[in-house]
Amino acid sequence: MTKLKRRQFIRGLAAGAAGGLTAWIQRALAADAKSLPQGIVESRGDVMVNGKPATKGSPVAPGDVVETGKGARAVYLIDDNVFLQRQNSRVEFGNSVETFLRIVTGGLLGVFGKGGRELTTPVGTIRDARGSGLVM
Repeated sequence: MTKLKRRQFIRGLAAGAAGGLTAWIQRALAADAKSLPQGIVESRGDVMVNGKPATKGSPVAPGDVVETGKGARAVYLIDDNVFLQRQNSRVEFGNSVETFLRIVTGGLLGVFGKGGRELTTPVGTIRDARGSGLVM
């Protein structure tokens, strides 16, 4: 990814966050995870969970794979973690802290609740991410 494309990508993520994700982040950080609507809370374009079409209200849980197509995006919650997944992305969620999240392709903005997690990207691994916001 060139510096210009990276800069445009980060600006796009920031714009997406400002355009709706901010409210979900505030709710996730302030509320008990059990009181939040779990799964997809906003979607645009082709969004798939475990290979099946997904829309607002579709569940997303540990062990699932979330994919977005061209021009698509999805905002979803898993426990007290909020994610904004950009177009042409594939994210695989594990069933444990050691394999919490693996970004196969694309981009993801995540805000994580309490507790350590391991995040794997095509270029490296982040261990013990907790209470953090990351653009990956």
